[in-house]
Amino acid sequence: MEIRGISLRNLADYIPLVLTTSYISYTILTTFLKEIFTYSCPSMYLYIYSSAISTLLLAISIILGVSVSGLYLDYLWRTGKGLRTLVILLLSSSILFTTYVVTTRGLSQEMFISTNAVFWFIIGFLLGNLLTNTSLYTRYGYDVMKRGTAVGVGVGLGALFHLGLAASGLNVALLIITCLTLSILSATSLLAREKLHSGKYPERVVNEGVSLYDTRVLMFLIPIYIFSLMHGLIIRSHILPHARVLLADVVLNEIVMNLPMLMSVLAGMVMDSFGRKVVGIAGLIVLGITSVFMLTIYTLIIPPIEISVLTLIFSRLSAALIAPYIMILSAEIAPKKFAGKFLSICYGTTAAGVLTGIITPDILKSFYLPTAIGAMILFTSVYILYILPETLPPEYLRRKEIISYVKKAMKLKDKSRSS
Repeated sequence: MEIRGISLRNLADYIPLVLTTSYISYTILTTFLKEIFTYSCPSMYLYIYSSAISTLLLAISIILGVSVSGLYLDYLWRTGKGLRTLVILLLSSSILFTTYVVTTRGLSQEMFISTNAVFWFIIGFLLGNLLTNTSLYTRYGYDVMKRGTAVGVGVGLGALFHLGLAASGLNVALLIITCLTLSILSATSLLAREKLHSGKYPERVVNEGVSLYDTRVLMFLIPIYIFSLMHGLIIRSHILPHARVLLADVVLNEIVMNLPMLMSVLAGMVMDSFGRKVVGIAGLIVLGITSVFMLTIYTLIIPPIEISVLTLIFSRLSAALIAPYIMILSAEIAPKKFAGKFLSICYGTTAAGVLTGIITPDILKSFYLPTAIGAMILFTSVYILYILPETLPPEYLRRKEIISYVKKAMKLKDKSRSS
């Protein structure tokens, strides 16, 4: 088996995947920031209500989007039409995003909330389709040993673009230009790569020895659901109520929101070097510790703003680890004949977890109880990720271990000679 790295010779081959993942990451973060941090709403109760409703609509529409994509994904990618569909989704969502940003400026509160609800629903539907199509494109078009790095870099770049825009005060014109530029570059690079390969990509190494009926694969849905539920709890109980007063400076808000997401670059590299499990387990543990921290601080007399800042930082760190992990692992463990359907189930479960986390505190009239239960299940879920099949080829991992051992032996030999 030939093991290749992302060198200058084949770097261009990974640009489409990096750009597409960057666009998805950027779009999700931008739509959130556009409402949470830049819209002026004089009534705090109306603001929190509209923010929660928008997030709920986004989660529901993503569930619908991934569900619909499950009906056509396998057919389109088997017949060679999947990449064209991905291009259409990229351009459509960027045009919609641009239209939204332009039309909502200067609207009254009532008109804004109505327009905002429609936008979040449609953009969520398109994002659901984008996520599943991008994951399937990653599976069919890229080497299993470099997928993590490419996806991790893409997620990190999406956050990095926001840090740059924060320095400009989140200028609306720059938001639009960046969105359109990313989508056009992604679409162009995808078509160029398809033409280069004539629509046929070489066979890539991937474990196909798992089945949809393998209980280990189905159990993968448990940790990603609980992980997403905990994030929904954080959004509803800590982020939405205090987002407007979280930090006075927009640039500092951007740093808190997006700087931890740069950890996804390192997460992707670790996935390609040491296996997928390491990153997934680390993401669950970080969020579990964050949840325990929330429960501890919640019983103390500390202002909620400090809780929200620390909670947000660590929850974003865990998201930086889990986001590329879910994109890669869900595509790799999906059975060959049902890959599209399995991906739709995975992303639907993720969105359903966020949805449940947002509405649970209102239903139970308590934040403490669902967080305590979720934290316990989260730590238990570490074992589920541990028993999942490792999708990096075993011979690749063994070869890396041998190379590492040889390098250490050579260093010891050189030291003994010098002494």
